[in-house]
Amino acid sequence: MEVDVENLSLEEMKRLRLQCKKKLMPSLSRINDSLALKETPFLVGNKLSFVDLFLFSLVDALQKENINVLDEFPLIGFAHAVILNRPKIRKFCESGRRDPKQPSQPYSKYMLCCAMKL
Repeated sequence: MEVDVENLSLEEMKRLRLQCKKKLMPSLSRINDSLALKETPFLVGNKLSFVDLFLFSLVDALQKENINVLDEFPLIGFAHAVILNRPKIRKFCESGRRDPKQPSQPYSKYMLCCAMKL
């Protein structure tokens, strides 16, 4: 599904949010189950990896679009909190260099479109 993220209408964004949530729930459930089998909050190995950062960014994008997955998937929420509490990541997130927490931002739309391809 190819989507022009720059020119989505409000209705198209609502539809994309619903599709995204419906499509992502099984994958997020498997990720949450995988984390339950591990002794660390990281998806690959015992330290932070690109995969963890992608999940962190995806969860942030979903939250910006008012799709809360942290209540339904507490281990993903824990992993997100662990990553956010890393000093350099927290500093970057609070620096203003990151995109603002506004649902209309292209990055957030882009992450939703990426999620649709999972």
